[in-house]
Amino acid sequence: MPHGRRRRLTKVERLVLGFKLVIAFLLSHVGLCILVIAYTIFGALIFQVVEGPFEVNFKKHVKNACFSTEMR
Repeated sequence: MPHGRRRRLTKVERLVLGFKLVIAFLLSHVGLCILVIAYTIFGALIFQVVEGPFEVNFKKHVKNACFSTEMR
């Protein structure tokens, strides 16, 4: 192969190279920060789905309890 000429990468080689680049980015400081932020947001959404109905019922209960004590 002459100097200055590169051979073309196959689809598999490009896929492997792309995968390596993605892994390298995710393990960098910026990638780790993005992963932590995504993990936090995803955890908050899961928490709202799981605890949301209980929170609504609890707020109604507290509101009714406060209202009933005001009327006494």
